[in-house]
Amino acid sequence: MQERADHYRLMQRAALIVFGAFAATAIWALVDSWTHGGVGDRAFVAAFTALAVFSGVTLALAGPLTLTRASAAAAALAAPLSGLMTWASLRFDDPARFLDSGPGVLIACLIVLLATPFLALAAEDRRPVFDYARLFDAAWTITVRTAAAWAFLAAFWALVLMSNALLELVGIDLIEVLFDTDWLRFAVSGAVLGLGLAVAYELRDFVSPLLILRLLRLLLPVLLVVVAIFLAALPLRGLSGLFGDFSTAATLMGVAVGAITLISTALDREDGAGIRTPGMKLAARGLALMLPVLTTLAAWSVALRIAQYGWTPDRVLAATAAAVIAVYGLAYAVAALRGRGWRGRIRQANVRMALVALVGACLWFTPVLNPERISANNQMERFLDGRSDLSQLPVWRLQSDWGVAGQRALDRVVAQSGDPEVAARVAAARGAGSLSEFSAAIGQTESADRRAELARRMLVRPEGAVTLVPELFSDLPAYRLEALAEGCGTLCIWISAAFLPGLSATDQAVILAATPDERVMALHVVIEAGRITRVREMYDLTDRTWGAPPLSALRALAEGTGAPVRPSGILGLEIGDALLIPVP
Repeated sequence: MQERADHYRLMQRAALIVFGAFAATAIWALVDSWTHGGVGDRAFVAAFTALAVFSGVTLALAGPLTLTRASAAAAALAAPLSGLMTWASLRFDDPARFLDSGPGVLIACLIVLLATPFLALAAEDRRPVFDYARLFDAAWTITVRTAAAWAFLAAFWALVLMSNALLELVGIDLIEVLFDTDWLRFAVSGAVLGLGLAVAYELRDFVSPLLILRLLRLLLPVLLVVVAIFLAALPLRGLSGLFGDFSTAATLMGVAVGAITLISTALDREDGAGIRTPGMKLAARGLALMLPVLTTLAAWSVALRIAQYGWTPDRVLAATAAAVIAVYGLAYAVAALRGRGWRGRIRQANVRMALVALVGACLWFTPVLNPERISANNQMERFLDGRSDLSQLPVWRLQSDWGVAGQRALDRVVAQSGDPEVAARVAAARGAGSLSEFSAAIGQTESADRRAELARRMLVRPEGAVTLVPELFSDLPAYRLEALAEGCGTLCIWISAAFLPGLSATDQAVILAATPDERVMALHVVIEAGRITRVREMYDLTDRTWGAPPLSALRALAEGTGAPVRPSGILGLEIGDALLIPVP
């Protein structure tokens, strides 16, 4: 009997080692073929999704299930998920943009994570797949077993690297040469992962989730105290600084997810296995009652951000996550309020919410919940009805990151606005190969507009002394140009005079411009070949500070037509060809 058991164990190890090696090699071959143009982009999305999901789920389920049953269950998930990913990739002309610009891969991993325990139960026998105790055991067993196998793989490669370093000390590079081949590294990694999963299943009585669950329970009272302090301090601090910030919403949702996880681990698969002491029960129940406050605050923060700036794919994802977590929180709180049997009701809520989250994740790949289309249409409408201006319209993201829907929205914006500046910005986005190129093109356009605006708005004193042209400001740094343009929105004056000896009045000037704090920015400029080549801030000899007179003085100066220029009284010391002056 023992020999048969040992033989079966060795056969199962061999099967998982071989399957892992072939699966990893197949993934490498597919990626390599796609990289060299042997597989089309759309076909790659479909094939890679199917192969990765099939391989990963098969390895996760094999052990408790035979390899045949595990692969059949994996295929039942891999095929539809591959179809969903391929369908969603049609939102982009280039499917690689779908993989790069959105959370599609993350959502697909979430679907695998949620669906695998149900598949494990469905493939195991004909008993109901919604039995919470069995789902709980399956989910945590798969998690712990997979984590142990990946840790074993990391330890293996750490040993390989150390062994290679040791052998290189005596001039032997066999290991480096051996693993220099890409496909061999993948094959060995897959084989080692399969071996780790097989051994973890053999030692399931020792490698169990029990230790992790017991340790996580100890964190429940800690989180309860932290959340209670936060909620108690909230009325004293106020809500004004809490909302409208994405990081705040992410923190609140993260804490809510942590609370849901700790409550679930504390309740375990059934009452007999979960927490038993009155204090821990009270902590779990109290935290469940606090959840709706956290989730409501998170949802409100996301909603305010959306109302202020409109939808983006990231905000669609955040709003979807906030909605699911809010329902979770409400379900937990209602269960906790209903008295006797509240722990069982929370467990059943977990099953229902897992299915809700699974359906929501699948809808992400369908037209029902297309984040690019939702975001593009919303940003377009906000611009066309005047709720946002051109500077707030995410032209580059619409063109580059939001797929076909974003490009169609830009077409409608150009057609319906009829604004040449809008058309120019869209054309710049479509002609740029990267965000930096687009920013540079937009910066050049904005700089030209600012230079023209300065030449038009800046007053000249004495009146008619010079004629200002946009090219005069061409060499100014962007920050100077921006500051002057902002100041000229209120008032700015160009004063021509021979302020410095050795330069004529036409080769130098002083520019005075308003600042946001109701003061005056004073700059001395030197002109060469029709362009400003040097800019220096002015010094006030009266107050012995860097010049910043009040705006009222600039307004008074603008009412006249002359320039109140007088000698400063500073004498210089001539030594050879040098003229030295003291710094005030």
